[in-house]
Amino acid sequence: MDEYVKFLMVENKSSTLDLHAYICDLKKKIHKLFPHYRFIDNSLIEDTGFAGIKKRNENIIFDEGRQWYKLDIIDEDDTLWKVEFQFGTFENSLNLEVTISAGNYKLDEKNISLERLKSGIKDILYKDWEKVIWLMDKDSEILSTKLYPEIYITENLTRQFINELMIKKYGVDWWDKFVPQKITKKQKNRLTGYKSIVSKFKNVDEKLMSIDTRDLLYLISLKGSKWVPTYNTEINEFLNGTLELNNSRIKQILSEQNTNDYDLWSDLFSHYLPEDFEEKFKIFTDNRNHVMHNKLIDRDAFRIIWDSINEVNTGIKNALSKMNSEVISDEERIANIARVQQFNEEQVYNEQIIAEEEAGVSVRTDEDILSMFEEKITSYLDDFDDLLRFRDYLSMKVHSFELSQEPCNLITITRNYDQKDMQLLGVLESLSSNPGSSSIVTMYFKDYEEQFKVEYINGAYEFNEEQSNYMPITMDQFILNEEELTGSLLELIDAELENPFEQIKADVYSSKRDGGNDILLENEVCEYCGESDSIYIGKTLTDDGKCLKCGKINDLTECPRCSRQFVGGTIYADGSESFCENCEDEIEDT
Repeated sequence: MDEYVKFLMVENKSSTLDLHAYICDLKKKIHKLFPHYRFIDNSLIEDTGFAGIKKRNENIIFDEGRQWYKLDIIDEDDTLWKVEFQFGTFENSLNLEVTISAGNYKLDEKNISLERLKSGIKDILYKDWEKVIWLMDKDSEILSTKLYPEIYITENLTRQFINELMIKKYGVDWWDKFVPQKITKKQKNRLTGYKSIVSKFKNVDEKLMSIDTRDLLYLISLKGSKWVPTYNTEINEFLNGTLELNNSRIKQILSEQNTNDYDLWSDLFSHYLPEDFEEKFKIFTDNRNHVMHNKLIDRDAFRIIWDSINEVNTGIKNALSKMNSEVISDEERIANIARVQQFNEEQVYNEQIIAEEEAGVSVRTDEDILSMFEEKITSYLDDFDDLLRFRDYLSMKVHSFELSQEPCNLITITRNYDQKDMQLLGVLESLSSNPGSSSIVTMYFKDYEEQFKVEYINGAYEFNEEQSNYMPITMDQFILNEEELTGSLLELIDAELENPFEQIKADVYSSKRDGGNDILLENEVCEYCGESDSIYIGKTLTDDGKCLKCGKINDLTECPRCSRQFVGGTIYADGSESFCENCEDEIEDT
């Protein structure tokens, strides 16, 4: 036999009580309440065979000579019930413990036999006793066990909905923006213990999972205000020290300046949840606490709680479905706009490709035109660099550049012997991707007025209705006369960075004519660039020993025999110096 229910009747209201007669009368009342139940003959058994035994439980001492009465009952479903009545006393007060057992009964929320029996016996007894204490009830327990998972699922479904909707509307940091301190403090206090137990979730943000169910309702209906400061005479006098104000008055004044900032129910949740959801969720929360705190329930309460769970569960599921079909986050909205824009651009691009192929023209974008300018100019400057190699007294550096409305350095040309240079700059004067429009880049030497323009004409086309195809209006083209540009650039360069050999040409001629000192070392090779007849020794144009081609200074030695200068030379251990090559040859020949 399994015990299913046990309860205690405390303090019988009668001063004298015949226990046997009381139980016999109780049997009659039970039979009257359940006329279809059968009582086994002689089932009322009195047992007083436990004299001398004392049972202690938290200072409760049951007297010797307890009396037990047992009653066997068969209900309409042929279930054999054994009802045991045990009388005892505590502090001169008579108590009655009732135990209901059965051997072939299946606990189920649809089976009401045990509920009817326990409630019937309790109701019969209750009028004779001061109070009843429920000790154990597996019948009520099976009902709660059925409700536990449904409550858990519905509660966490609500958490999921709140979290997802708030994230989509206000971002992942919505908790920090909206949740008041009284909830966040509670959550943090619980978090420490929870994290220490569940180590695998230490790095998981589950704030909403660790707050009370009632706080979920608080969040759904949360209202916020913001302080809009306005002039107040009292505050002004307080700040100026002419009036004393206590903290409560200051708070009152500032609070009166608050205005409504948001109402999460009206602004957000009411669009997805039923109108009466707040009231239904409050009932759900009360029922949830009743069940989770192991309070007794019967089948009437079970049906009410079950219906309450289903109402909230259905409301949340419908809200989730609606949210997933309607609500997208700001990030998703931006991504969708970008996808649509990209699709439209691709359509326009594909149509443009077809039109350009038929018309035989190209209509380029700003980015394409700018890139073409840079490629065209870079290619031209590379070719121009090749031309300058024949002017071996010059060096040219091509800079990396990006064209814009601000001037950028394209190349720097330097005369090697004195480092005088010229900088060619480029500036984007105009840029337009409109069909048939002109874009212009202007080049000029820094500090010089003369300008050189490179122009690009964008292509244009139109649809010919008669021929049903695209026809060109303007052909795309670069307008750049490279030969003319090269000539103009070289003319300026030659004028400003004059060839040093041309500069000293007259001096060289005069020196040879008049038998004066040499201007250039003849038959001497620059030890840096290997060029001959380029080392200057004229003393006026630049430093003696400098190569007029590469600009490097060579070490010169004066021949002790003929006084002629030459490159290099050796000083021997005895202090004597080497001779120039001519003298060396003459000495060898003698």
